[in-house]
Amino acid sequence: MASTPEGKVKKRISAILKQYEKDERLLYWMPVPTGYGTRQVDYIGVHLGRFFCIEAKRPGGRVTNLQEDFMRRVERAGGKSFVIDEDSDFATSDLREWLSGKGAIR
Repeated sequence: MASTPEGKVKKRISAILKQYEKDERLLYWMPVPTGYGTRQVDYIGVHLGRFFCIEAKRPGGRVTNLQEDFMRRVERAGGKSFVIDEDSDFATSDLREWLSGKGAIR
C-alpha cells in the first residue's frame, strides 16, 4: 500500500485484522474497485459469524453517499460497519474492542 494518508490508515487496519486472522476465526478481503456492480468499502469480512465492513479514510476524509448507503444496509442486515480515518490507537479502538468481543455485539 502506498504511503498516502489513507494508505497509512489501511496499513494499520490490515495489521489489526491479521492479528485476528491467525486463529482462522476471521476472514476478510479488500474488494478491488472495478467500476462495475455495487460500490463498496475497503474491507469486508466475517469474525465469529459476525459480518463487518470497514471504510478507511485519510484524516478528515468523509465517506461517499454510496459508501454510506452500503454501510447502512450492512447495519440493517445485522452486521457492523466502521469508518476509520486516522492511523492511531484511538481511531482503531472500536474495531479492536469489537473483534475482542468486548464491544456491543448484536
